[in-house]
Amino acid sequence: MNRIFLFQIIKKSFQMINFRLMNFKIKSESLYLIITLMILVFMILTFSLNFIKDTALILLINNFYHNLCHQIESRTFFIDGKPMLICSRCTGIYSGSLTLFFILTMISSFRKILDKFNFRIVLLLSAPLLIDWSLNFIFKIETTNFVRFLTGFLISLIPVYFLNSLIMSVNKYD
Repeated sequence: MNRIFLFQIIKKSFQMINFRLMNFKIKSESLYLIITLMILVFMILTFSLNFIKDTALILLINNFYHNLCHQIESRTFFIDGKPMLICSRCTGIYSGSLTLFFILTMISSFRKILDKFNFRIVLLLSAPLLIDWSLNFIFKIETTNFVRFLTGFLISLIPVYFLNSLIMSVNKYD
């Protein structure tokens, strides 16, 4: 299936918006930086149990992350004896996204390289996650948090791939 077909509606929306915010055109470099900073803030907040003392704020942040992740403590990394607010697989997904967007922000030539990846190859990166999930869910074989982190890190290429392709395709019309 053609990836452009899958995201045709989103692409058209981005073309209509044309990355304009209050008549200020946002360049793709700025967009990559904005996404990277958003993921960075998102990741920093996962450690919030270690540095935020306000109970109400911790509850608010915890409820936010609870909607995104199961937060099973046995599947979570601990820092200074306190659990992160997302599981190790989600940590891998967001860490991978942060790393890839940082690279895309700093090295613009990597954007074109990533855009030329074959979609089937990118989908193959989901195979380790599917194997890990089936070992856990179907066969009740527990894997380590590090393995979960790695499978999450690999799967993070898929949303980054699509976002990069979307930004690259909209940029062609500028």
